Amino acid sequence: MLDAGCGKGFITEILSGAGFQCVGVDVSECAIDLTPKESSVEYFASSLEAFKCNHRFDIVLCADVLYHLVDDSGWAEAVCNLLQHLEKDGALIIVEAFIKDGRSAPHVKWRTLNDYECLARELSATCRVLDIHEEQYSKDCKTFLELRRSSPEVA
Repeated sequence: MLDAGCGKGFITEILSGAGFQCVGVDVSECAIDLTPKESSVEYFASSLEAFKCNHRFDIVLCADVLYHLVDDSGWAEAVCNLLQHLEKDGALIIVEAFIKDGRSAPHVKWRTLNDYECLARELSATCRVLDIHEEQYSKDCKTFLELRRSSPEVA
């Protein structure tokens, strides 16, 4: 599995310890420098748009990351690139907060389910909601999306 936006590798290392063969990528070289040195996980410092790896993955996990890509074209490129790293039957699992009250800030851009569904159609992919978790102390929802390639090669 690929942990896209792995930070210091906390989740990546847990999944590796549970028996998954993992790779981690994060845009922050500082975070990658803080990943465990004695790990069996291979870590890369790269943006999600530019990330290239010789591996194909059954699962790409992208948890609380894509809202940091404020540029729409960079966001679309990142999702497309992550889909291209999937095995034929693999799944891209995206965990994002879908903000109900329309809040925004200069350093983040929350997108809607419709944004993801439209992008999936453009990329000849399927988009399915796996779960919506209502946050107990806010109006926000964590939405778990599954994107899969509809065709062998995604544009």
